[in-house]
Amino acid sequence: MLAKKVVPRWEWRTFANSFGPRVELIRNRDLGNYKESREIYILSRTSNTNIKVRHQTLEVKVLQAVNEARLEQWYPADKACFPLTREQVAKLEEYLRTRLMILDGSQMHLDRFLRFADSRAVALKTVMVEKKRYIYVIEQCIVEYVRAAAGGRPFSTICVEHPDAQRVAAVVKLLKLDDCPNISYVKALKNWFL
Repeated sequence: MLAKKVVPRWEWRTFANSFGPRVELIRNRDLGNYKESREIYILSRTSNTNIKVRHQTLEVKVLQAVNEARLEQWYPADKACFPLTREQVAKLEEYLRTRLMILDGSQMHLDRFLRFADSRAVALKTVMVEKKRYIYVIEQCIVEYVRAAAGGRPFSTICVEHPDAQRVAAVVKLLKLDDCPNISYVKALKNWFL
């Protein structure tokens, strides 16, 4: 079977305690999907790569480009299930831009990695994020409204994404969110916790 081709998406995301009546411009649409999840974000002082663990699976997104409208193009670069092999640990070190030095066997288990990441010996931190994700399709873009808590801190976020940057910009304007700052999950979490 051929692997599905991964297409990088342009993304615009913003955070707030509440978006007030602007949320109704999204919620008046037909809900496409609803998901709840608990994810552990791995924050690094030396990298802005988006790294998280969901259901014992490590997921990595890498920033490819930022356009003149400040939209960010993210590429899903890697995915691996714990325990990680030596080769996968070496790749994770590249994404984090830090040495892990915790593999004394042939595999690295999640619990050991998390204990190491939260030790004072490294420039890493883990943050548990609990999400309630409401997913819509507006003008062919994926629009996600999320109620969440990171390390117990509640917040909301709205994301618009599509492979075509112009479509993303048009939907952001349609939803009257173009006066809000565009900030990725990893940057928002680093601002709060690092």
